[in-house]
Amino acid sequence: MAELSNCKTCGTVFVKVFQPICPQCAEKEEKWYKTAVDFLRKKENRMATKKDLLEATLIPSQTLNAFIRTGRLSLKNFPNMHHPCERCQEPTHERRFCISCADELRKNFSLPLEQSQSEPQTIRETTYSYSLKNTFRLDGK
Repeated sequence: MAELSNCKTCGTVFVKVFQPICPQCAEKEEKWYKTAVDFLRKKENRMATKKDLLEATLIPSQTLNAFIRTGRLSLKNFPNMHHPCERCQEPTHERRFCISCADELRKNFSLPLEQSQSEPQTIRETTYSYSLKNTFRLDGK
């Protein structure tokens, strides 16, 4: 549903449908994304660092981090490019969390589930019945 909102980037009032940013800022982000992808597609830039990418394209660091964290831009094929883990700030090629933090978070989330499954569960059984004494006939009788 459309609603009035302020753009998260520039503060302009706009009709928000899907994105939290106005159409002008969305268009600017798309240009930055295309610039980053074009830079990384070049064979001579395969060994570039994140700093090289930022300096060559003039993309804001926060925008580049958003591209990486949302999965729009993957760093897996670029060995010298890293960004900080959201949890421990260690350099990673992954989207939001490094592998060790992701494993730890996954383990912590599954821990209560495993504990609750090991506890005996009591299920109360209820039997329902239905009687068809009052049926309707379509032939009028």
